[in-house]
Amino acid sequence: MKIVIVGSRGIPAAYGGFETFAEEIATRLQMAGIHVTVVCQDSIENPLQYKNVNLLYSLYSKAKQPVKFYFNSLKIGIGNADLVIVCGVGGAVFYPMLKRKNTFLITHVDGREELRGKYSALKKLYVRMAQFCTAKFSDHIIADGFAVRRHWIEKFNLSENKISAIEFGAEIISGRGQLDTLNVNLEPDGYYLVVCRMVPENNLEMILEGFLKSGSRKKLALVGDTDGTYGISLKGYASAQIIFLEGIYDKPLLHSVRANCFAYIHGHSVGGTNPSLLEAMAAGNICICHDNEFNHETTESKMCYFKNIAELAEQILHIEQLNSQERNAFAGVGRKRIADYYNWERITDQYLRLFNIVTKK
Repeated sequence: MKIVIVGSRGIPAAYGGFETFAEEIATRLQMAGIHVTVVCQDSIENPLQYKNVNLLYSLYSKAKQPVKFYFNSLKIGIGNADLVIVCGVGGAVFYPMLKRKNTFLITHVDGREELRGKYSALKKLYVRMAQFCTAKFSDHIIADGFAVRRHWIEKFNLSENKISAIEFGAEIISGRGQLDTLNVNLEPDGYYLVVCRMVPENNLEMILEGFLKSGSRKKLALVGDTDGTYGISLKGYASAQIIFLEGIYDKPLLHSVRANCFAYIHGHSVGGTNPSLLEAMAAGNICICHDNEFNHETTESKMCYFKNIAELAEQILHIEQLNSQERNAFAGVGRKRIADYYNWERITDQYLRLFNIVTKK
């Protein structure tokens, strides 16, 4: 079987959840004896392989020309595969034009994209059209959680056999690493951490205001690029206590930032199983999460939750009153959830079972 993964920026992963998914799944499927290719966006070096996974390249950048990127990537992928996994719904409008009879098309949907505040009205219209095409023309759909799966079944009246819930994963990494390479004044257990894209649906203003309202004497560190209009507006909060670290794409350094924080604050509200939350749990962080069904599903409702500024401030004060034994119990809950459920080995097995089912139809 030849499998091609399209729709991510490519591997090795250096950006977000779909890129991590593409790298982790592609390399494991390759080791399982499946011929895997990943279509990447054009870069400076453009190697032909990564960890024995074949790499092909789109002519376009996903960030700058997403629609052209999807169209070109799909043309490349469908021409080289028995089965294509498409990351995101953005290319689904082209399925009727490009789909081949003998190529099985699986779309990995990305949470509730139509609710993303960063999208203009025109982009939201395109997303809704792409979601309709995803539901109608995909051979199978993958949701990254059961709450997202339920939404797709209800919204598009899908057969339960057409959509599977297969989550993302994470790896538990021991040790804390070194913070001094950041050249910022952060001390172990001396700061709260946020790692995310600087977009409205991640509730960053609520997090910043809630942190300030708590009166905590610790710091708040935010990791994520602030080059967009919304991100730039948030930098007005910057101070000696609120530190914007921009994007960190060095994996060991980002792990060190996670492992040394006092607690992790997760404001994501429109996604399914969010990789940032999984990685915080894998690092043994206490997680203070926005109170929604996606985050409760991921954490089994065993972490801390907030719906507004006041509730976040209360959770921060509550966590600072915990003793070391209580803090260690929180850390154990997150790590156990990763080890038992959100691990790449279990997720890879789910994909292998799915491929066996769909190829026998």
